[in-house]
Amino acid sequence: RLFLICPECYLEERLRRRFSGRSFFLKKLGAVLDLADLSFGESIQPLLKEEEIKELVVVNDCACSFLKNVIDPAEVYKDFYAFKVLNALDSMYKISQDPLLNKAQKLRRMAEINIWEQMDNLKHVLQISDLREGNKLFIRGFVYDRTNNELHEVKSGPADISNLRILSN
Repeated sequence: RLFLICPECYLEERLRRRFSGRSFFLKKLGAVLDLADLSFGESIQPLLKEEEIKELVVVNDCACSFLKNVIDPAEVYKDFYAFKVLNALDSMYKISQDPLLNKAQKLRRMAEINIWEQMDNLKHVLQISDLREGNKLFIRGFVYDRTNNELHEVKSGPADISNLRILSN
C-alpha cells in the first residue's frame, strides 16, 4: 500500500499496525496533492510498479492543523498550498459556516471532503489512470479520528453529500 498522509499527523505507525503487508508513505501537507506538479505521476509510477503496489490510500486526520485552520482561521497557514485548497473546498461546501455541526463534526466533514477531492485527483493523474484501467490499482480513503483511535472508510463522494449531515457515531 502507498498511503497519502500529512507529515505533521504522524500516522505511519498507526497505519502499519492497522494494515498488514508492506507500507509506503507519500507525505504532503494537509494530505493535499499539488497536481500542478507534473512530475508527481512520473515520480510514483516506478514505485507502484516495482513494489507491485495494488492500493493507494488517502488518510486525513481530523486533528490535522490545516483542517483546524480552515474551521478556525488564523494567519499561520494561509500561504501554504494545502490551506488554499482546503479553504477553497470549505468555500464550496460551507462546512465552517454550518450551524448544525459542532467543531468535531466540521473537522471530520472537512477531512472527508479533502479525501474525496484527493481521491478524485489521483484518478485523473494519467499514469495512475493507466494502472487503474487494468484493475491493477485501487484507490481508497479513510478519516482518522484520534479521539477514539479509529479509521473510518470514506465511501461516497461530494455529489452524494448535499443534504447529508455527519453526526457523532
